[in-house]
Amino acid sequence: MQEVAIEEYFKPLDKEAEILMTMQLQGEEKTSEMMMKALQEQAMRQQVEAEKSASMHQTDNIETNQKESESVVKTCIGEEEKTLKDGAH
Repeated sequence: MQEVAIEEYFKPLDKEAEILMTMQLQGEEKTSEMMMKALQEQAMRQQVEAEKSASMHQTDNIETNQKESESVVKTCIGEEEKTLKDGAH
């Protein structure tokens, strides 16, 4: 009989403790969700930066290759003109 009275006495406190625990778990869940979202956004920004960097590097390589090709063509044309001049004399 005394145990039942004690249980009844603590019932409201147990209910409040349960509510507080639920609220705390929900808060931790929201914090966890916010952290995951922030990490995903950071990963996306890093991916965009990496793609930009790769694209810029690729553009630099294309420009370098074009300049090298132009240089080779100019050299070949210069040598051809020299050969033609030498052959004309």
